[in-house]
Amino acid sequence: MFLIDGVGATVSASIMGFVIAQYESFFGMPKNAAYFLAAIPVLFIVYSLYNYFYFPENWKPYLKLISIANLCYCLLSIGVVFYYFQELTSYG
Repeated sequence: MFLIDGVGATVSASIMGFVIAQYESFFGMPKNAAYFLAAIPVLFIVYSLYNYFYFPENWKPYLKLISIANLCYCLLSIGVVFYYFQELTSYG
């Protein structure tokens, strides 16, 4: 589970930081918001991959924290979309 989460966080951070932030006029998401949303998954990458490599047998206690963190990130992302809704394009 942690490896999957780490890969997913890598994809999220890459898309937000390298695609959406770089094409602000295409998506409408301001760079500062995109970079902010890209920085959070970097923390998830570190946490998930650390747990994957150092706790391969006893991973269950650490899964709850990353699950809650991912849920909070989803809610934050939705909040950012609502906040910048007027600026977002149909692609954003």
